[in-house]
Amino acid sequence: MKLEEIIDRYSSKRKFLFPVMALLAFFMSFWMLGSEPLHEWDESRNGVNAVEMIRNHDYINLYYGGQPDTWNAKPPLMIWMIVGSYKVFGTNEFALRFPSALAIFLSFLVLFAIIRLYGSEWLAFATCLILMSVNGLIGSHVGRTGDFDALFILFLLITIYFALKYIDFNNANAVLYSGISMGLAFYTKGLAALIILPGFVLYLLMTKKFIRILSDYRFWISALIFVAFVLSWFLLVSLYGLKFKESFYGSGNSFETMWKYDVLQRLTEGFSNGHVRNYAFFFNYLDARFNLWNYVFYLVITVFLFKLIKKDWNIQTEGKSPLFKLALFSCCIWATIGIFLTFSVETHNWYLAPALPFVAITTTIGCSYFMKHFHFVGWLLIVLLLVTFTRKVIDLSNPGEYPVMLSNNEKTIQTSQKIVCLNIDRQDYVCYMKMRNPEVETLNSLPDSLASIKGPVILFLKKEDYSEFTQTRDYLTILGADDQYIISQWEK
Repeated sequence: MKLEEIIDRYSSKRKFLFPVMALLAFFMSFWMLGSEPLHEWDESRNGVNAVEMIRNHDYINLYYGGQPDTWNAKPPLMIWMIVGSYKVFGTNEFALRFPSALAIFLSFLVLFAIIRLYGSEWLAFATCLILMSVNGLIGSHVGRTGDFDALFILFLLITIYFALKYIDFNNANAVLYSGISMGLAFYTKGLAALIILPGFVLYLLMTKKFIRILSDYRFWISALIFVAFVLSWFLLVSLYGLKFKESFYGSGNSFETMWKYDVLQRLTEGFSNGHVRNYAFFFNYLDARFNLWNYVFYLVITVFLFKLIKKDWNIQTEGKSPLFKLALFSCCIWATIGIFLTFSVETHNWYLAPALPFVAITTTIGCSYFMKHFHFVGWLLIVLLLVTFTRKVIDLSNPGEYPVMLSNNEKTIQTSQKIVCLNIDRQDYVCYMKMRNPEVETLNSLPDSLASIKGPVILFLKKEDYSEFTQTRDYLTILGADDQYIISQWEK
């Protein structure tokens, strides 16, 4: 039996596709969420920022190691959400990742709604399943770690949903909601919220709606709403933000860091001599985050270009089906984001995550075209989906192991009254200690005041510092060690 005939037979059951997709998305987002060891850099730094925000009661400025954090310059919406999660679930790995997992789960619901504006439930269902089976959204640095990107993607997708209702479905007030959602995207990841604008401009030009949109006062009200979000953060930093005396980037405050260094320098110079433009960046990303579906995507694009060259197809939208508009818009989004990041100096593969839903839409629409012309293709795609989905579930079910040195001393860390991390440059280790005991101090050198403390002090330090310390101080009892670090008890 042909796959199309099976789909037609069960077309009356399509109302169940959304709840089934939602259940699968929930499972993939939250399954064993707190079991994976902490990831260094953004996740762990965000975790420490949130712990110290609770201790300091300062909800504008970020701190790391008891000092103003001059490295993380993004607005604090994600940190606020982690703080709220900590207060509900406690300071642990699940709580750190809960906002991201919730955001990526909701992102699937919004993506389903975007596709349903133009296409069928089956198309939306298949697209979401493909995205669940790869590492692009449900993976490290996005949907299952305490990073900025999952919440950022959620707000971008909401922005796109309302913008498309405004552009293609004449819902005049929807554009106002787009302005609000884009403002929340700014409060999540700063000026990166503008990354979808080139794609919209290209789509409006290709559909000959650019002038009409610019002539609508509602569009400008929406733009002012977004600007109001930006100005509100600038005002908060101006009134309550700390002035940096010594900054990682040499900036005076977090707002200056955000636009001058976190955006301009990142895109044009990078932060080290080792960063150069990677002109294969887009393809490297798909290989790492969309595998094995990236090969299907390449086939879809190849066929599209071939048809375009032969003039079997054209890109004019007049008289075309709504699905064609969705395909065109998706190509505009992933192509502009891909080109922009390819020519940026300093990039990481998760930067392209906002483009991946639209890569998946393009892939699924192409697959539906193949299925109409080659009936066996549908069964091959189902096999591919089963393979990638099963592999993904297996990966989620087998998290890595925590550092034995820390896990073996978890009770000691939780109950000790005085813990000092001395010269620890591993942010995941610092976050682990802070979540177990918020009173942990992060120091570059030991103050003389430690000598007056009654009772033992737990020291977490590098091996070379331990050797130097034992030459001038009382004996340390080693509680645990790895190749680089030692956790010990200072007997005094």
